[in-house]
Amino acid sequence: MQPAPKLPAVDPLQLELAHWSAADNCGSAACLEDYLKRYPQGQFAGIARARLSQSVEPQRLPFTVKATPADARVRILNIVPVYQRV
Repeated sequence: MQPAPKLPAVDPLQLELAHWSAADNCGSAACLEDYLKRYPQGQFAGIARARLSQSVEPQRLPFTVKATPADARVRILNIVPVYQRV
């Protein structure tokens, strides 16, 4: 029986870079916090902290459209499927 082949060593800097890329592309505060949790002294820790201090989760506003009855009729007529238009 032959011994299992040895896997190549993983570069910790490449792992950190991959984690940072994922956190950076994600764009949410939770992703940046996860990066900082794993790499508190990492190469991108300063950038992550700066983004967290500047980022405020956007407040979600309810979607409302104010329309007069005439506007509502036009809006309704504009959403009729194409195959029903004359």
